[in-house]
Amino acid sequence: MSELDRRALAMQAPSDVMHSQSFEDTPESEPAFFPCYTDEELLSMYEDLLEIPLAQQPVEVAKRCEEDRDTQAMIEVRERVRVHMRDGDLDSAEIQLSGVTPPEDIVDIVLGYHPLHGNIEGFEGFIKRFVFGKPSETQRDLHIKSHLRDPAVFSLRAFPTRAIDLLHKYEASGLHAPMKSYPRIISTLFSVRPSPSPPSISSTLDVPSGRLAANSQAWDPFAHMRYIAHPTPDAHLYTLVIRACASTFLSPEPERALDL
Repeated sequence: MSELDRRALAMQAPSDVMHSQSFEDTPESEPAFFPCYTDEELLSMYEDLLEIPLAQQPVEVAKRCEEDRDTQAMIEVRERVRVHMRDGDLDSAEIQLSGVTPPEDIVDIVLGYHPLHGNIEGFEGFIKRFVFGKPSETQRDLHIKSHLRDPAVFSLRAFPTRAIDLLHKYEASGLHAPMKSYPRIISTLFSVRPSPSPPSISSTLDVPSGRLAANSQAWDPFAHMRYIAHPTPDAHLYTLVIRACASTFLSPEPERALDL
């Protein structure tokens, strides 16, 4: 039983309460018990679902037509790449892709390694060697994530200047980042350390890195996203910004929350 199942079960009434209800008091057309969840409980369950790794979530796979099916050689390449990445052998995984034109899913298996380690140079070098044409939405999101996980930003909780610049660069080119990239940046801005960060590539005299400046800056990507790329935020992003309106660090802003 998953953690989510256990939480849902814990919120239901005990079985003895259910059996204590008489059948005479319950219409035959209606069940004897309806589990009731508060808005907070439903939101918590939704957020738990968001945290489940994609590999554990059911995925609807479109049936490929005959000419799009992988060759046996490409199937073997995919399996070898997965084994190398499971073992943390990045160099061997990249060797498997040399001399072939791998499908996007195989490229993304290796590409996803770099953001986890904040390796911007490795990510961009891999893109140049193995991604031909425009990067996909997933690849653009991973690119932004690699900047946010840069140790100079992630470890120091510094102002994510380069990630914001990259987001604007994608917007200007017409290749909008997917919606999930925006809460990544906004969350990072809301998490900037209280005191100014030490000098770094992500913190300059022109870009203050204190929490007050970062909190003010966090609203810009949200407004820009709605105007340029995604007019209707999803529930996850709405929750993030509404909570920010009730922040105890700054004065609560109920008027801003109503305008969202």
